[in-house]
Amino acid sequence: VAKECLSRKLRRGEVVHYINGGRSDNRPDNLCVMPHKKHSSWHAWLRGYLKKNYNYPTIEEQKKMLVNDYSGVLLKDRSWSEKYISRKRGE
Repeated sequence: VAKECLSRKLRRGEVVHYINGGRSDNRPDNLCVMPHKKHSSWHAWLRGYLKKNYNYPTIEEQKKMLVNDYSGVLLKDRSWSEKYISRKRGE
């Protein structure tokens, strides 16, 4: 999914992060490509946040932080998303 949204393969050291934590949710608006090291840092920060606040930041807060603080690229191309859903339905 990320490869099609980016129109390229993932680069060495890049990973796909599932924003809502659901690995089966491959909607582009739930995916973020980021450097592996930043991804590890992100999960460490999230664990600390959860421990302190007893819940996760909202999805919108997470998206802002992923882009601004963790070098993330959000994959939210709606036209691609619609093609993907149609293909899954066999249309």
